[in-house]
Amino acid sequence: MDAASARIIAATAYHIGQTVTAEAQGLGDINPVFGTTVANGRAITPLAPVHGRARREANGDIHLNWVRRSRLDLGWVDGVDQLMVEDREAYHVRLLADDNILRDWTIFENALHISADDYAGLGVQSGSELRFSVQQIGRFTQSAPLVFGLA
Repeated sequence: MDAASARIIAATAYHIGQTVTAEAQGLGDINPVFGTTVANGRAITPLAPVHGRARREANGDIHLNWVRRSRLDLGWVDGVDQLMVEDREAYHVRLLADDNILRDWTIFENALHISADDYAGLGVQSGSELRFSVQQIGRFTQSAPLVFGLA
């Protein structure tokens, strides 16, 4: 391969979800070979949070917490957070009752406190299945959701 003929495709030349077509032609080839792929943005998409936990306190308050993950993996070290690759730590959190979105928040730490009064104001029907969806907000896009229920 002639290194001078290779070209890096700038990330600004396409967007996530777009089909990208490339062609390559060998020195002895008469015609180029074409290939296509969908730019899914895995290298710039934050990893989904893990270990989601929701618990209701005796006074009715709800506490949520989870563990963020980083696209930069320098190996596991006990008791040490992974380096933050994004510009800031931020999450999009949704409260779902029976698969209907009741409320969403944008927060800047890996925990959320919902007071009993705030929860009562949401009008959740008794017996509804409650779930929470948490997505890390990255520089370019959001992670896949971590979905967990109220214990």
